[in-house]
This record gives sequence, C-alpha cells and structure tokens, in this order.
Amino acid sequence: MILDRILPTKLAATFKNPPDWLVGALGGSLTTAGVRVTPASALTLAAYFAAIRCISEDVAKVPLILYERLEPRGKERRRDHPVYPLLKEQPNANMTAMTLRETMTQHALGWGNGYAEIVRDRDLTIQSLELLTPDRVTPRINENTERVVYEVRNRHGEQRILQDFQVFHLHGLGYDGLTGYSIAHLAREAIGLGLAQEASGSTVFSNGVRAGGILEMDGVLGEVELQNFRESWTRQYAGVENANKTMLLEHGIKFKPITIPFKESQFIEGRSFSAADIARFFRVPPHIIGIMDAATFSNIEQQSIEYVTLTLMSWFVRWEQEVKRKLLTKVTDEDLFAEHLVDALLRGDIGSRFKAYATARQWGWMSANDVLEKENSNPLPGDQGDIYLSPLNMGDAEDIGEEPEPDEPAGDEDNDGDDPFSATVIHDTTVESITEAHADVFGERIERLLKIECDRVRRIMSKDDSGEKLAEFYSEHTQFMLDGLRPPSTALCGSLWAALGGGEMSNVLKSTLEAGLISIVNNHVNHARASLDESAEQFYECWQGGRAAELAQETTEFCMAAVRTWGE
Repeated sequence: MILDRILPTKLAATFKNPPDWLVGALGGSLTTAGVRVTPASALTLAAYFAAIRCISEDVAKVPLILYERLEPRGKERRRDHPVYPLLKEQPNANMTAMTLRETMTQHALGWGNGYAEIVRDRDLTIQSLELLTPDRVTPRINENTERVVYEVRNRHGEQRILQDFQVFHLHGLGYDGLTGYSIAHLAREAIGLGLAQEASGSTVFSNGVRAGGILEMDGVLGEVELQNFRESWTRQYAGVENANKTMLLEHGIKFKPITIPFKESQFIEGRSFSAADIARFFRVPPHIIGIMDAATFSNIEQQSIEYVTLTLMSWFVRWEQEVKRKLLTKVTDEDLFAEHLVDALLRGDIGSRFKAYATARQWGWMSANDVLEKENSNPLPGDQGDIYLSPLNMGDAEDIGEEPEPDEPAGDEDNDGDDPFSATVIHDTTVESITEAHADVFGERIERLLKIECDRVRRIMSKDDSGEKLAEFYSEHTQFMLDGLRPPSTALCGSLWAALGGGEMSNVLKSTLEAGLISIVNNHVNHARASLDESAEQFYECWQGGRAAELAQETTEFCMAAVRTWGE
C-alpha cells in the first residue's frame, strides 16, 4: 500500500489502531453516534474532563519527596540532591513542580503517555525536566540495541532521536509495556455518546419549541381577538414571576398540560449512564466527578479513602518508580527513593485521629510533638514534647515464664538506705526493666546519627582534601548530635525519676542532663576527628561497628548517675 511506503514500518503495522497524533490530524475516531473523538475534543465532555482534572490535580498536589534509606531503619530527606528541587519545587524555568506533574499525568490519562526530556550538564547532573507533548513523541524499539528510543518532532516538523535515559516516560495500562492505552480512544463510544446527547439536547433548545400545555375552546377566534388573548395570557401567566399562579379561565376554555414523553425521560437517564461509564474507565468513585446518586453521609468518607488507595495510589507508584529508574543512578543513589506524602489524603475524622494518637502515645511509639507534627502544629516548648511514654507493666516477650529474682530485704547489711536505687527506694528489677525498655530507642537513634555522620564525612572527604569542609561539618554536627541524643535521654531520666516517685523532673536534674550530654557529644566529636586524622578506614570501621553500642552505654550510665545523684 502507498501508506506502507510513506509511513515507518512500525507505524504502518499498527495503522488499524493508529496513534493519537494521527487520529487527531485526521479529525478523530468516528464513533457509532456519528461524533469524532480526539483526546482534545473529549475534554469538552463534563464527566471526562472532571475525571482527568481530579486525578491529575490530586496526584500533582501531593508532594513528591526524595529520601535516603537509613540503616537499620528509617529515612531522611535528601535536600542536597539535585533531583530534590526538581520534584518538590521547580523542574524547569517555566513551570512549577505541580504544573509539570499535573500536565504529564493528564497526558498519561488522556493520551496514554506523558513525556519530559531529562536535561543534563556535562557532568551528567540533571538540570531540568522539559515537558514534551505526546502528539510529538513516538517511542519505538531500536532494532540494533533493543532499547527504547523516542522520536521527537518539533513544531516545524524537524525530528530528533532521544535515548531512553533522556526521557521521563509516564504511562498507564498498556499492551506491550512500552506505551499506555489512550482512554480517549478506548472510551470513544461512551464519550461520543455523551457528546451526541449534549448536542441533541442543545439542538432542542436552539431549534425546537416545547409547549407546557394546550388551551382548548369552543368556536374560532378572529385574528385581532387571538392576538389580544395571546398578549393577555402571556402577561398574566408567562415568566418566572407568574409561575404556579392560579389560572382563571373563561368562555369554556380548558387547559391540558403536556407531560414529558417516555423517550425523553430515557434521554436523561442515558446521560447519567454515560457519565457513570466514564467513571468506570478512570476507576474513580462516581461522587468524585459529581455523581451523587449513591453517595450518603455514612459512606462518602470511605469512598474518598478508596479513591486514594484504588485510583491515585497506582499513579503515585508509577511516578515513584520512574523517578528511581530514570533520575537516580544505581551506583551513587542506591539508597535513595522518591515517595509521596499521602498522609493528608488518608486522614480520617478528628475523633478517629485523636483515638489513634492516644493509643500511639500510651504505648510509646509517638511523642506529643510527633502528634503535633502530624496535625501541622508547632511543638511544645522545651523538651517536654519529645518524651516517649513506656508502660511499666510491659516487658520483653522473651522473659515470659522466667522466675523473677527475689528482692533484697529492706534491712540487708549491704544496704545503707542512702542509695535511691537500693531496695528500700526502687527495685533493681525496675531499673533494669526501664533501661531495657529504652535501649531500643537509644540504639536506633544513635545508629541513625552515626550513619548520617559516616555518609556526610564520606561525601565531604571525596570532594575536599583540605579539611575545611570537614571542620565546618563537625562544628554544625555537634548541635545535631546534641539534638538527637536529648529526647531519648530525657525520656530515660524521666522514667527513672518517676519510678522514684519524684513526679516531674527537677530543673537541677534537667541542667545536669544537658551539661552531661554536651560533654558526651564534645568527647564524641573529638574522638571522631582524632580517628579521621589517623585513618579514614579505621573511622568507618569503628563508627559502623561497635561505636553505637559504646555511645549508647555511656549515655545510659550517665542518665542513671544523674538521677542517682539528685534522687538522694
């Protein structure tokens, strides 16, 4: 065929199911309803536009954050990475992050594919993400390399080839894993029916006349009498101001109202079914696009949560995985990943949230400041909001079945009664259970702090040999370490002090704790600098080995000594 000679081989092979740019150029797919549908014309249908708009806006408004995975658990934001501002703030000179992500998601929904060119500098550092409209991009497989390449046409018809690593490609459900289905094409019959129904209804109002009723009378009126009667009738009963007015009919005149024909009631139902079909194609709950027939006050919240988990979550995952595949390198960015902050979308009512917070506070995995942060509120003054509660009636599951050690009698010769941790004041088993209950918190916090310290030191030393950047880092890291150790140390001291029956920690104990932590952190930093001066490898080995346990033991022993000192 002539088209086979003109068009590329890959394109001609799929001419029975042509790409959207060709469909648009030819005027769109002709539907059974007689309406041509393209991704652009489909947007004029209210239900289709509402579905596209809701999904693309809701996906784009949720922040997409770049994190680094910490060991053994946890994560932290990587604000220093060049990809972070592209995803969170501004991907290029002309768009905000929400604008680019909203537009690309809209392209992926309607056209089947959303594209952005990944612009790198000479060092291969990503500088920007430039939007590519899907009607000017054709992905295909390079027969020599068997990798995806993208043919990009500019507005003048000039073509260039981009490699797979140069294009951020977002697409939904598809046949070959290379491109996604165009919902505008798949749903063309439902969209065409909806557009045809709108056009038909508009034609009735523009060209047709619908009478509300018929007046019957005996005899025939003359031309002048008929004109006078029509003007009188219109003046008394026509218009909004005369609606529902009681009619007074004379000379045997009878009024017979005209009801809506059955076929037109089906027309109204048909428009509702058409909107519901569009919702099915996009997998959105009907109430999201304004169909409230089945929505109630009791189920609307659950339907909204299902919208996030069943509809938006798949697009969140597509964005996150494409960021990992195209914007992060396997060598240097292995521990980095992108993730959406979907917590705000899944928030329940205030009663359910506060009930969950109360449980988390009671069992010790959230502090008061953690709760306030979730509620977008400022933390409590001082350190009181960073205390994690620990129920004293809970213990390690491994200790179940073991016989408790007998308490020493109050009059034991070795007990002079002055030690606040003696049997007369507080049992040794209580001290042990308290310290063990806080051991995991100390371990996790200190391992995380040392992991961050090692990573930062490694990055600094790979770029700076003078030592200036390292000195600058440790001058700031001292406060960072102090802020990291203060919450678990305060929690441990508070638990020990409460076990003594001391109530709230005294100001003297707080001051002693702060001074001791400053001393511990300063010693730690001096130890780190000395280790680095001797051998960087020795530093990494020590910091990633037993240093965390040493620092945790040192801090725990100091907390116990501080409480012992001021509890006497």
